Amino acid sequence: MEFWSTIAGLLRRPKVMVPTVLVALTLGALAFMGTPVTYVSSTTMVLTTTEYGGSQSLDPDEPTQLTNPILNFNSSLSTTSGILIQSITTKEALAELGAKGGATRLVVNDGRTNPELLGLDGPFLYVEGRSVSKDEARRVVVDAQQMLRTKLNEFQKDLKAPENTYVSLIDVVSPTAPEVDASRPIRMGGVTFVLGFLLCFGIAYLRHARRARKQARAAAAAAAAVPPRPTFSPPTDAPDRGSRAAPLVSERGPERGLEPTIVAPPLRRSAEPFTVHAMAGGSGSAGPAPDGSTSEHVMAHVPLKVTGRSRRR
Repeated sequence: MEFWSTIAGLLRRPKVMVPTVLVALTLGALAFMGTPVTYVSSTTMVLTTTEYGGSQSLDPDEPTQLTNPILNFNSSLSTTSGILIQSITTKEALAELGAKGGATRLVVNDGRTNPELLGLDGPFLYVEGRSVSKDEARRVVVDAQQMLRTKLNEFQKDLKAPENTYVSLIDVVSPTAPEVDASRPIRMGGVTFVLGFLLCFGIAYLRHARRARKQARAAAAAAAAVPPRPTFSPPTDAPDRGSRAAPLVSERGPERGLEPTIVAPPLRRSAEPFTVHAMAGGSGSAGPAPDGSTSEHVMAHVPLKVTGRSRRR
């Protein structure tokens, strides 16, 4: 998530985007102008039979019937077209034509690269020459045509076919004048623009990441240089929490103190009983009666319990 947020932040910075786009446009323009244009010349041919068809009668009294060559297309002609394509696209044939690599190229097929021939199932031969020179583009197409016709006649002679049944190559479209094809410079310029943009943006991202790491290290060093704050620590000789005296403040509030109860130890048995003369509403002293008798309110062997309250002001 931090990576994409950084990318979005860099894309919104004019200081990063303006130089990046300018550099990428400059590189793309240089690549476009530095790539030479290609000239294209092409021709289309078709295989046809003679008016005698594919057979010749040996009986002079019954000659072979004449047919229309245009109405005599069949799958055997498509097979012958495939044989010729394979024979001219070998390394030896391309080297003889001067189209083996380099600035000149030759394309020979059954019309699949020609949009005008798509959908037609016929014995077509489509020849296309590409070169940086106009003359070379047209020359390689004309030489390829001548080589195809020569190979076709050699095949038929080797097979001892009757001359009246020889298949021939007819130009449907003669070799065209070379035309400029700017697709390669446009493609090279576009690829260079994209690569230049990615390169410049990557450099900006690396510089931003490096600066962020430096700032993080500086902040960490500054934080380490600050002395630590003093902290309160309880004394080591403090009594244990369990041995502390209970606080005198109750849980009901700070203004309500506890009500301690003081219990006195039991009095020792006195030899002479005590008499309590201080009753409610009266006063007196406690002690033995003069006549030696005991009063009703004798408190012998009774522990003295004193309760009291304390209120915090």
